[in-house]
Amino acid sequence: MLVAVDVVSWRRTAGVRSGTALSGRVAVSRRSTSATTWLAAAASGALACAAALAPGGGGAGRWVLVAGSLFAASAGVGQRVTAVEVTREGLVIARASGTGQRAEWAGIRELRPPRWPLGRWQVRSGTEAISLMPSDLLGGEDALTEIVRRSDLGFRRGRWRRPGGVDPGGGGPGGQPPA
Repeated sequence: MLVAVDVVSWRRTAGVRSGTALSGRVAVSRRSTSATTWLAAAASGALACAAALAPGGGGAGRWVLVAGSLFAASAGVGQRVTAVEVTREGLVIARASGTGQRAEWAGIRELRPPRWPLGRWQVRSGTEAISLMPSDLLGGEDALTEIVRRSDLGFRRGRWRRPGGVDPGGGGPGGQPPA
């Protein structure tokens, strides 16, 4: 299911990823948790149970697998995106753990598309980076268009960047290496 969700989102964001087309629609806020989060948590929990209850030996490796699976499930559920909001001031990301993130439009310097369907979108603002998985954006992909428009980003070298600004990847003005 996760792969299917990511492929759907990959298709919906083709124009933004390639820098060729932006949606004409205005983004609406998306408030929900993707079913893929719960599916991944259930799969991690099932793996932990299977490892713990498997007959025979297994020793420490079994318990490392159990602990790792339970950690992945709890971390994923706790850090899941519960809302992607486009406001007048900026982008607001709410997470289940209560540690949300926000970025003002004027402060956003870059939007990096994923390189493959299971990859993440990355919004860079000042010293902070906000990562969004395709399942976080499902149904709210137009938020990406709003990030580009409201932050005045231009498409160069495979990513959206603020024109004439400092390249967050380490270069100087306009993405050129410093002299």
